[in-house]
Amino acid sequence: MVNDILATQLAGRIARECLKFDYCFCTLTPSPELESYVQSEEFHTHCDDCAKQIAQCQAPMFDKSRSFVSQYDDHGDDDSDADHPTSPHDVSEVEARCYHAGLSGRRGPKLVFRTSKDKWVVPEEYDEFLYYMKLSPVYEHPKLSEKDLWDKVRAEVVQLLDQRNILHSSIDLVRFCWPKRRENAEKDTQATVKTENNENQEDREEKANRSESENLVDVKVYPQYGTTLLSPITIWIGVLPDTLTSELAFRSSNDILGLLKQHGIFDVDVVYRESVAVDLTASEPLAPVANDRPSKDIANPLPTALGLPIADLGTRSMHGTIAFYFRVGRDLYGVTARHVFFPEYQGNVGYTYEAGSQRKVILMGEAAFRHFIMSVQAQISILRKKIEMYERYVAEFLVAVEKGGPGAKEATRRMKENRGKLDKGRMTLSELKKFFVKVKLEWSDPKDRVIGHIVWAPPFNAASAARYTKNICVIKLDRKKFTPEHMGNVLEFGSEWDVSKYFSLYRGMQHHVPFEHNGISGPHQIPLRGVLSAADVRKPASKDLSAELMHYVLKHGPTTRTTAACLSGFESHVRKYSAAGYCDSIEMPMFHYNDESGPFARKGDSGSVVVDLLGRSVALLNSGTGRPDLPDISYGTPMHWLWELIQAQFPGASLDFDK
Repeated sequence: MVNDILATQLAGRIARECLKFDYCFCTLTPSPELESYVQSEEFHTHCDDCAKQIAQCQAPMFDKSRSFVSQYDDHGDDDSDADHPTSPHDVSEVEARCYHAGLSGRRGPKLVFRTSKDKWVVPEEYDEFLYYMKLSPVYEHPKLSEKDLWDKVRAEVVQLLDQRNILHSSIDLVRFCWPKRRENAEKDTQATVKTENNENQEDREEKANRSESENLVDVKVYPQYGTTLLSPITIWIGVLPDTLTSELAFRSSNDILGLLKQHGIFDVDVVYRESVAVDLTASEPLAPVANDRPSKDIANPLPTALGLPIADLGTRSMHGTIAFYFRVGRDLYGVTARHVFFPEYQGNVGYTYEAGSQRKVILMGEAAFRHFIMSVQAQISILRKKIEMYERYVAEFLVAVEKGGPGAKEATRRMKENRGKLDKGRMTLSELKKFFVKVKLEWSDPKDRVIGHIVWAPPFNAASAARYTKNICVIKLDRKKFTPEHMGNVLEFGSEWDVSKYFSLYRGMQHHVPFEHNGISGPHQIPLRGVLSAADVRKPASKDLSAELMHYVLKHGPTTRTTAACLSGFESHVRKYSAAGYCDSIEMPMFHYNDESGPFARKGDSGSVVVDLLGRSVALLNSGTGRPDLPDISYGTPMHWLWELIQAQFPGASLDFDK
């Protein structure tokens, strides 16, 4: 069954209007009538409408034309008093709005307070691209790396924040980096600060003993790697919007710096910014994006590719994806997020299937199936327009050939080339229409899309020493519905990644790893090979183009599709608020790859598995911090911890499908 249906990822950011867009698709009719209908102008008109609707609902991830000044003006604030602080610890309104520019979109989160003393230079119009910030992961520190000291310090920072009733959302260990500034800006900056090279450890300790007002930070100039300026290691604290003053942040920062001093640490800054921690869940699916590879997207030959869209047969309203697969003997299982089948209002009670009625799982819920049909029609529309274009080209070159002359030979070549594309397009269109008929006839009834049933779903986020997010649900799959020769975990890059983009990004990431040993099986797939151990989290297997160690990871989710990120080596503290209070957890942080690729994850990507470039499973996505709609950091539950839970519940569980 799954062999015939698109195992495509429900991707692309589509507005809610798509969900309200009601198409009057033809009712289920005998095959001859339906086959006749797909050749009619009425059907073609419906296909054109689908393509237009999808195109209208897509929006750019960032507005790259905006300057710093225009972005700041968009806030609508009266900045007449922006540079007249009411507290000696206030930052200017412009710096507050623009210091983190480049994170969470071009704007960046609002800065509340920072202990770093580098001079922030007001950007000039049209030169803002020189200043966009990027997060850089941390893998080692002389003190914090020893004996899990960061875990202890992080917990103590939480206590210090709670003592001052600071409503924080996250605590991360990061570094900031920027492109190299203009020469005159560098001189201005260097004129206002001392160089770190002129300060020894004794100088730092002497400063640490000064009065509270002076013991704010160490004065530094960022070391330079190529064309990148890198900040000191920073404890980056997220706080709920409009809940923290600079005065209280100043006092809190002194608490934290004092804590660090107790551990002999004098080289770490503290920065506060406004952010909210949110689950990356979505109650409604997002429509697929029409593209120019309909045959590949529709006839997906890998039914166990990660990200198969699923739903509960009983409700068909909540939607999720299969994160990864495992086997016990010959039995096949899939893992997804618990919230897809057990929303909060049903209580936090564990579920284990023993006998009796089953909670069945189907391939695509109602809305997802409707959007799936819509995407097929949209791709038919696009393909028809391409065919019309090739027909026009063939006719034009034929006229040139018949006229003869010096250009006849080239016209003949071009005519043959476009005729080949025309023939291929017509054949693909015919196959696509046949597929549409098959899906309408054989898949319209949700019961025909059942692929398994739930067997285990432990309580969400149950208390544990690790304090990781426990949000998993295990499904026993009907093995007959899956192709035996393609059984296994495979990360699909998706058709939006052409070969050039794939190799360009991959080689840029894995700068020093021999290509023949990097785990690649093809230009659009990565087979999963084992689990990243806790000991290897801080041991990056790759470097960036500046020769800096970097642990790159990938995921393919329903919303953002295939994206890349940098896995940090130090775990984060995350606090999510609700009407019932708040929930704390420890998470693995991931920073998006670059500004061009957009955020690593957004709402709807929860439950997607994250893998590294060697094919090792890293984490299961669950949340993010920053703007609610655009996280600057994505978080996941470590796979090495989740896999231990699954193996304890399913003795003999294996991720190895080769045997």
